[in-house]
Amino acid sequence: MKFCPKCGTSSPDTDAFCNRCGYAYNSVKPNSIPESAPDTTPNPNPNQNYNPNYNPNYNPNYNPNPNYNPNPNYNPNYNYNPQYIPTPPPQYIPMAPVRQPGKGLAVTGMICGIIAFFSSYLGIILAILGIVFGAIAKAKGYRGGMATAGIVLGAVLLGIYTLILVAGIIGVTSAPLFYL
Repeated sequence: MKFCPKCGTSSPDTDAFCNRCGYAYNSVKPNSIPESAPDTTPNPNPNQNYNPNYNPNYNPNYNPNPNYNPNPNYNPNYNYNPQYIPTPPPQYIPMAPVRQPGKGLAVTGMICGIIAFFSSYLGIILAILGIVFGAIAKAKGYRGGMATAGIVLGAVLLGIYTLILVAGIIGVTSAPLFYL
């Protein structure tokens, strides 16, 4: 069995020419190696040229991302009317900020009440100031909760400081004299 060096088809040793391409076997020396290895890929249809890069599943219209449209269709029914003049937006009328009487005093009263909660000796003075500023803000007509918070924090802390002071006085007066 011998192979054609041109197309790679196998032929019996008795043939002088290739049955497929017509190559003459006499021109080949018996012990020579062909210049290139024969293509051993079978050709399913011998009447058709074989293309090793042919892919029967190839589809040039295949889109791996179906949501992407390279040719978007912008509304073809849109008619541009150069005579159309849009109406201007309504004029913005700036509003003056609403003044709330006593808001600054209410904030001050609440801050004094909060600081009084975290301080020791200064807390008594700040608790009294929180009550005073909160009461003045309420008297001026402020309706928010900051004035109430200043009054409540100041009153609760003033009550706690009063109890601590009374307990300290009772403790000192009831102690034996040799501790003094």
